Amino acid sequence: MVMILISLSALAGLGIVATACIRAKQALVDTALDETRGYF
Repeated sequence: MVMILISLSALAGLGIVATACIRAKQALVDTALDETRGYF
């Protein structure tokens, strides 16, 4: 039972980290696109 809870919390933590990484990448891409638009 304890192992199930630990694995579930680990999966939830990984999901949160993955979501944060995806959001950070998306923000970087958006700012890069804005900057390139400003140049052209």
